[in-house]
Amino acid sequence: MAGGSVSLRPTPRLAHGMTDKQMRRVPSSSDIPQLGQSLLLGTKRRPLTLPSAVSAMLSTNADSPHPAIVALTLAGQYSRFQRPGSPASETLNLEAQPLHDDPRPMLSGISRKALKQLLGMLKNQDAGAFFTACLDEIARRELRLHPFDLPELGRLLRQSDARLHRAVLPPLPNADTLHRIDADELKRMEPDLCMMLLRELREADPATARDRIEELWGTMSADRRAELLDLLSNRLGPDDCELLAKAAQDRAKPVKTVAQTLLGRLTGTNEYETRLGRAVAALSVKTGRKPQQKRKLVLNSKQLTGHIRGRHASAVSSALLGLLPGDIARQLDLSEDDLLGLLPDSEFQIALAFAGTAASRNNRQQLEILLPLLADSAAIKLFVNDGFGTSISEDSREMLTARFAAIVTQGSLPDGITFLSLYQHARAPLREDMAHALIRSRGWRNHVADLGKDTDTNPKAMPNALAEAALLIPAVILDEFLASFADIPAHLAGTARAVVTFRQSLTRTDPILPIAQSAAESRK
Repeated sequence: MAGGSVSLRPTPRLAHGMTDKQMRRVPSSSDIPQLGQSLLLGTKRRPLTLPSAVSAMLSTNADSPHPAIVALTLAGQYSRFQRPGSPASETLNLEAQPLHDDPRPMLSGISRKALKQLLGMLKNQDAGAFFTACLDEIARRELRLHPFDLPELGRLLRQSDARLHRAVLPPLPNADTLHRIDADELKRMEPDLCMMLLRELREADPATARDRIEELWGTMSADRRAELLDLLSNRLGPDDCELLAKAAQDRAKPVKTVAQTLLGRLTGTNEYETRLGRAVAALSVKTGRKPQQKRKLVLNSKQLTGHIRGRHASAVSSALLGLLPGDIARQLDLSEDDLLGLLPDSEFQIALAFAGTAASRNNRQQLEILLPLLADSAAIKLFVNDGFGTSISEDSREMLTARFAAIVTQGSLPDGITFLSLYQHARAPLREDMAHALIRSRGWRNHVADLGKDTDTNPKAMPNALAEAALLIPAVILDEFLASFADIPAHLAGTARAVVTFRQSLTRTDPILPIAQSAAESRK
């Protein structure tokens, strides 16, 4: 019947007048070894003895089959109507169940092939970073890797946090339910996954994240405790002081180091006052001899960090990171507005450190003031290569990425490694208007022209720079991006075209050929 199930039941009375009760006495599944021997060797070499009650009911005519054959036939007929119960399904553990319930579609065959061909064209040192970028794109399209590909991609998945990427894992809890995950659940999770969830929780609910860190504190190793503390650098505030003070007394050196660093960024602590005094001693306001010369901040980097002036720029920014501009201004007998007004003509590390402080505290108002001051191309190099040494909120990340991307589009472009580093910081393509400005800029045209020259005589030519830039281009203008280097030979632009091919394959269903063509030409 439509919409229902049909139940087949044996008839009360079977062939040759055998009842259901009598039929149960014929050879059954418990006699499988004997039945098997009889079927292989024949009933003459291996006779099959039947119960007398069954033999008496079978015909003894000379034309009738052997009784054992009849019995086996009837047993087979009877078994057709026996429906064995379905085997008990294996219970999935809590971590495996979400993988089976993941509603996102898997990659199509076209995309799987394009991804593997792209990874095959990359060198070992680049494959991990590009693979993570591909996983980002897969997750943005609300897709996931095919499980059959996981063993083949195992080496790349083990690098960094790719194994715990959202394209591999089921969707993480949303902000509304994330704070309900208790410490017991976190303890049962894999440590890396636990850290990933805590990072999300710190972004959504800083106070609850701090409570979970305190509950997990005694169950973690020293290195894990240091990682837990580092999560507090995002949205760092006075409420974190008690936990940091406790951690500063930890016997493990990595834990103490992180705790003391973060305490040095919290106003009102002894560590902060010590850093503030050291910074003010290294800073001075210099007035030009001529009236038209502007005042600027002069920084004695050797006095601040112990390094020779002009080197270790990231150490200078790190030494100032977390110090509030208003506190420094008061020590220098300036207003905060006057101090910020000196930054354009001062060394860029000062403005960079102030921007990092505003980003870590999610101070959008101060970021809007500071970001226009980061006009030096050296600022983007320092930012994307060394970072701020702190976690920042998603809002701050978006603002910083927009500013640094704007710097990239101006004048001469930095080397290819900056494109990849910029992507690794942004973890998403640029806005469409920024990407348009990039590929239409004179700097980009000059860069493409340099790549078209013979790489043997032009050591600055870096073919992978095109591929790295391909990660930053929004999907809607990928065709325009391809057209910007259409004249570049395939062996120089093959990897970039492979990146575009993979990204476009995620929305297409027709076969895609350029990647195979590019790979073939690269081998010539």
